[in-house]
Amino acid sequence: MKLNSFFKNAPDIEIQQLSCDSRMPMIDAIFFCIRGVRYNGHDFVKEAVKNGAKVVIYSEDIDTNYPVIFIRVNDTLDTLNHVAAAFYKNPSKDMENIIVGGNDYRDLTAYTMKKIIDAFDRPCGYIGSMGILYQDTERLSKAPTLTIIENQRILSAMKNSGVLSCCYELNLSGIELKKLAGITPESFVYVGTDTDDWEFNDSETDYMLNYQSYIESLPENCDVILNGDDPAVNPGNVNHSCVTFGFKNSNDYQARDVRIYPDHTSFLLRYGEEEFEVSTHLLGKNCVYPVLAIVACLTQRGYPLDFVLKNLNELSFPQGYLQNISLGQNYRVIVDRAKNTGALRDLLEYAKETTDSYHRIIAVYGVNPKSEKNFRQQAAQLLGKHCDLLILTENDCGDRDPNELNKAFLAGVSTPHVLIENREEAILSALMLANSADCVLLLGKGNEEYITRSLGNESYPGDSGLCKKYLQQFIK
Repeated sequence: MKLNSFFKNAPDIEIQQLSCDSRMPMIDAIFFCIRGVRYNGHDFVKEAVKNGAKVVIYSEDIDTNYPVIFIRVNDTLDTLNHVAAAFYKNPSKDMENIIVGGNDYRDLTAYTMKKIIDAFDRPCGYIGSMGILYQDTERLSKAPTLTIIENQRILSAMKNSGVLSCCYELNLSGIELKKLAGITPESFVYVGTDTDDWEFNDSETDYMLNYQSYIESLPENCDVILNGDDPAVNPGNVNHSCVTFGFKNSNDYQARDVRIYPDHTSFLLRYGEEEFEVSTHLLGKNCVYPVLAIVACLTQRGYPLDFVLKNLNELSFPQGYLQNISLGQNYRVIVDRAKNTGALRDLLEYAKETTDSYHRIIAVYGVNPKSEKNFRQQAAQLLGKHCDLLILTENDCGDRDPNELNKAFLAGVSTPHVLIENREEAILSALMLANSADCVLLLGKGNEEYITRSLGNESYPGDSGLCKKYLQQFIK
């Protein structure tokens, strides 16, 4: 495309590439100086020019004494969103776009809505922490690492493959970096407060103000679906068509008579004057929230309620995500990624509620050195409070010593524990130690097919795969 198709009065030169990474080789490229959380692109103009940038878009004072075209704008992120969408011919314009923000269930909410929309014979894409999914394409790229340019490129590929809808995840860092500002949603779903996002704010009030500011920026015809039980939410402050969900009577979609079982959760859904029986393979009371969010969003979008409920009852969720593995053993095994405080707390509370006091909760867990210090501290307290035995092992430790990391992690925790450095051996030990009616929790890796050790990423069968392998051997 021509540069002057993006910027008035710009030279008539061909643009083949967009970039915001100065380290990468570029051909006839526009380089955008983006101020990120850690780095500021304005500091890397020289490197970008050296690597082939022909145009530099900037908003702060920089050295412009290079033989390339410089264009100053008010906001480089806004400009990048506009140019990237135009460069890829606005792929999301003709799609149904659903953005899910809020707590640790946003990934499950977006993923499940994608599956239900697919079942409605409407091809749907998904961009989130579980990967990039559409049609027969499945990639393990993680949404937080995707740039604005990559988002538009992926959406272009989706559109060309016949995708008609797309579900996205959006956290606070995504809002700060305007990751989805080039996408116009028909629906925005707020699942609930996520304290792990508070690192971007000084308080819960500031956290919600960021989401409210984002909601205010949405088009007037965008549906807004909010967790009405969340103390940070005030639907009265939303100037959009708004519905709420939760356990309180005041919600438009209300859950009543929640029943928690070892392998599923059931409840009554009140909507209008009617009640409907809902069953899900998800585990625990807090998992009712994403189910309500899915029902509220899709029915507001016009999908039949009976169709949505039927698919929720039948849908199997991704391996490694609140996965109940039962191959005939006389104890329970649950595999979960447990990547943040909310998810770990909810799972441990569920395990405690469904395991009687005469039997044990055995958890396999490993400290990931890249996790936030605050999360590590809270994880230690939660595991110590709810578990009867901890088997501590490796979790993407790289060249760090897993045993040393886990010893520091356990400081002040009196729960019985054992250190087993190799994760496969740790999982085997937990399964062999379990007695009838015990609950074994395999936490931290889910179904991830790699593990990071001293020499880099190595192939790994996933906690789910290893668990199934050993249980099958025990049964034989």
